[in-house]
Amino acid sequence: MIDQIRLYSIDVGSGIPEYLQGKTHSWFYPNPVQNTATFTMNKTYLDVHYELMDAQGLLISKSDRGTCDEFTFERSDLKPGIYFMRLFLDDQVVDIHRMVIL
Repeated sequence: MIDQIRLYSIDVGSGIPEYLQGKTHSWFYPNPVQNTATFTMNKTYLDVHYELMDAQGLLISKSDRGTCDEFTFERSDLKPGIYFMRLFLDDQVVDIHRMVIL
């Protein structure tokens, strides 16, 4: 006879941080990117700039967008693949987005 069976569940903090409520300062669409992508921030920031890195972490390009709450990223001559966009809002690394370029 089996007696006193107990089942437990422990939350170890799983989840994707960029999608947790209250943690996202910016988002973009469409992904995958064919020609352009639109980045939108949750408010207007005085200093917006980004760094684009390839899958190995090598810096591909960077750009200063100044004061804005939205900007357009143009694919230009990027080869298809996975890239990471590190977004700085008011001189702080705020979001890192994974982009797929077709």
